[in-house]
Amino acid sequence: MAFPPWRKLKNTEMLILSQLQDGVTVAQSDIDALRELFTECDAAEDAMDAICYHGAAAILANVDGNRQIAMEHREIEIRKIQKLHVEERRNPTNGYATQNYTTDDLQLRIKLLNQLNNAG
Repeated sequence: MAFPPWRKLKNTEMLILSQLQDGVTVAQSDIDALRELFTECDAAEDAMDAICYHGAAAILANVDGNRQIAMEHREIEIRKIQKLHVEERRNPTNGYATQNYTTDDLQLRIKLLNQLNNAG
């Protein structure tokens, strides 16, 4: 198997999160791209360890109308980001470790989880 396209998955997830944050309707082509990249990454042995895996899974489950699965993946993603922040405080990397998962990024995911919770 070729190396999973983690960077592309992360970039596509971030594009969609940005659109959601801005209140912009996410283009179907972006969802399709995310789904294709997710499928490629899903086969990776370490998929469940990747933060972006859970972020992408949450987006796709939400789009597919599976709110419970979306919430589960969003919760896992949030816990992993929080753990990353704890590790950054323990072993500082001058923000390198958290550059893709800032406090603002964490707050957005918490907001999205709250929206899922309130939708039910």
